[in-house]
Amino acid sequence: MNLSLDAILQPLLYVDIKSLISVLFWGNLVSTGLILAFRMFTPFSRHREHTLFFILARALQSVAWFLLLLRDQLPDAVSVNLGNSFLFLGFYFEARCMLKVIQAESLTVRRIGIIITASCIFLFNMAEMLKPGDPAFRVAIASLCVFLTLCIPTYQLLRFPDKSHFRIIVGVFYLVFTITQLPRSVVAFLYPMGLH
Repeated sequence: MNLSLDAILQPLLYVDIKSLISVLFWGNLVSTGLILAFRMFTPFSRHREHTLFFILARALQSVAWFLLLLRDQLPDAVSVNLGNSFLFLGFYFEARCMLKVIQAESLTVRRIGIIITASCIFLFNMAEMLKPGDPAFRVAIASLCVFLTLCIPTYQLLRFPDKSHFRIIVGVFYLVFTITQLPRSVVAFLYPMGLH
């Protein structure tokens, strides 16, 4: 039996979108439950405020992925518009949680995060009104919005003084994820037929 690298990687890389969204929904839902259990069973933890933001982030992302999973059964205004709006809010609260954990959240950074998130929600919903039902345009705008939302916490994780190994590892994961959003957005703009 002759296995090529392509034959090995193909099942891992070519996943249908519904399966991927389903995994994201379940992963965020389980994560919400685990962090909620941690919060309930460690009432005197110094991380209680952080866990609240993380629970909110994961719960919003779970709802978002669930709505996006039902894209063909619900009206686009609910599944796409509301789903992506919840997704952007979830990423905002996740970013805020990360900034709180590393003690890098200031009033200015919080305001910038709110402005970016509100602008992303507005931009995505306006784009959906201008080009309704265009999956490439949706992916391009959503990827750009996620990139903008996660830039500040990624930067702070990697540059903030007193870096721990954990902070560096988390920062590198955020950096890789954040950077991948830009080519994803550009490819969706340049090659929209690939997403139809």
